[in-house]
Amino acid sequence: MKEIGGFLELDLYKDRNKKFKNNLLLFNSCRNALAYIIKVKNIKKMAVPYYLCDSIVNLLQKNNIDITFYHIKMDFTPENNIKLRTGEYLFVVNYYGQLTKKMQGKLKSQYKNIILDNTQAFFDKPLKNVDTLYSFRKFFGVPDGGGYLRMMQVTIIN
Repeated sequence: MKEIGGFLELDLYKDRNKKFKNNLLLFNSCRNALAYIIKVKNIKKMAVPYYLCDSIVNLLQKNNIDITFYHIKMDFTPENNIKLRTGEYLFVVNYYGQLTKKMQGKLKSQYKNIILDNTQAFFDKPLKNVDTLYSFRKFFGVPDGGGYLRMMQVTIIN
C-alpha cells in the first residue's frame, strides 16, 4: 500500500465528477466560494459553530461579517437557541456526512437562510434551495484546493 501525506495523489480521471457539474460553480477553494456567497447575498451577520476550521472564521472576519458562535448537539445539529434576523445566515457544517436530508430540511424550514458546508460530505446530494459548499480536494487528488458551490440562484459578479 502506498503511503499518502497531506494531499491525495493527483487524480487524472476526466469523467469522475461529471454528475456534480450541473448547477454548480467551480472555485479554487471553498473559502472563495463562501466569499462569493457573502458578496452576492450581501451578508453582514452569520452564526457559525464553535467547532469550525479557523480559515472560515478568518474569512468572515476579513469580510467584516458579524459572527455569532453556537454549540452543536450530539447529533451535530445546532442548539435551538439561535436567533436570526432578516438577512442573517446560519452556517451549518455537515460533519462527516451525519446530517440526514430530513435534518437539513428541518434546519432550512426553521432558519430560512442557511449555508450548508458539505466539505466532509462530497457525495451528499444538495438539498433544494440551500446554498451548499463542496470540497473535492478531500476526496480526489487535485493539485491544490478546489471547491464547488451549488447556489439557489446563480448570480455572476465581476
